[in-house]
Amino acid sequence: MKLWSGRFEKNTDKLVDSLNASISYDQRMYEEDITGSMAHAAMLGKQGIIDSPFPWENVFADPEQLAGSKADLFALYEADRAKGCLPKLYHACGRSDFLYGMNQNVHKRLTEMGADVPFVEGEGGHEWDYWDKTIREILPWLCEA
Repeated sequence: MKLWSGRFEKNTDKLVDSLNASISYDQRMYEEDITGSMAHAAMLGKQGIIDSPFPWENVFADPEQLAGSKADLFALYEADRAKGCLPKLYHACGRSDFLYGMNQNVHKRLTEMGADVPFVEGEGGHEWDYWDKTIREILPWLCEA
């Protein structure tokens, strides 16, 4: 599928073509993409960057309330494991992050479930500078074949 095809007289720029390249697998992951975007929006709301359209606390709800829902990371992992299609997982958290302890517990549980997931911690908190640095560091890992 090629977005914008047939709407212009000239060929689209190569950058636009590269955006189109991911459509086939983006379509299969739309629910996860939406869930991740909601979590990100909730975080931005909690930090006061945007007005949150929903309470941020729902993202960090009581695990019993999350059990079996689309927000249940552990249920999602089990379902993928049962299908034999585990995603690459990478867990990073700044040591000053107010969610550091929760992240340690999540990593411990995933490891107990048999997940091969590195836990990388570094200097920083629940802030863009830490995430930006970490994203740049993990991109080569994520793109490995």
